[in-house]
Formats: sequence, structure tokens, C-alpha cells
Amino acid sequence: MKLEKQGIRGGSRWFVAAALLMIVVGSGCSSTASDPAGAWVRSYLDSPDRVWEGIHLALDELGYEVEKEDRLDGTIRAAGVEDQPYQGVVLKIEQIMRTDIIRVHVHAGGGAGSQQDFKKLDAAATEFLGLLDVKLGGWSEGRTQPSR
Repeated sequence: MKLEKQGIRGGSRWFVAAALLMIVVGSGCSSTASDPAGAWVRSYLDSPDRVWEGIHLALDELGYEVEKEDRLDGTIRAAGVEDQPYQGVVLKIEQIMRTDIIRVHVHAGGGAGSQQDFKKLDAAATEFLGLLDVKLGGWSEGRTQPSR
């Protein structure tokens, strides 16, 4: 075969094919990574229903209005209303179940992208997750901030 003449033998071809397959599969999984870029993340050892209820309690207490939600997909979009500290901030929340652990991803938006806006978005997401921790009163694993 032509490949064997160039120095690639049968065993090496399988190794190269396996390596390429791993690269292709790995790159395909990046879009479903558990920590999406730009998300604040918390993990809870609790029931999905209790976490969902806690999310709503925290949003209500902080003055957010739920604009859209899909319980089956585990997504909520909530906006800060007028005369509230986070007016104009939009939180997109995803609840993802991984075995016994429920992960909550929060994407905060609504700012123009300046450093001051990022601080406001960070404060909004951090306060929401802090109150969610209190509402659930239970185990929470780490805090991950988005890199900007």
C-alpha cells in the first residue's frame, strides 16, 4: 500500500485513526460541556423539584420577573424589574441533573459589556446564587465565575 511505503504501518494507521476519532469526538462534546463559558455555576445535592422551587423563591425575593420558563428543558429566563437593584439584568438559568447532583448554570446579561456592567452582572448572579444557597439550606459545591 502507498501508506506503508511512506512509513506508516498497519498498527500505526489504527493508532492515527483512533487519535483522530478521539479529537473529533472530543471537539463535538465541547458544545455540551458541563461548565459553559460565561456561566456562574453551583451544584446541589438535592431533588430537582426542590432546586426548581428554590430558584423561583430566590428570583421572587430579588424582584425578578420570570419572562419564560420550560420545566422539561430546565430553563428559566428572568429579568430585573423597574425600581429594583438589578433593573435591566436578565438571568438565563439552566438546571441540569447529573446523577444525584443538580447543577445550576446562570448566564447574566443585559449590560453593554463595559467593566462596570460586568461588575453589575457579577453582583446579580452572585447574589442570586447566594440566596439560592440559603433557600436550599444545603450542600453546595464551589463557585465558578465566567472568565472575561
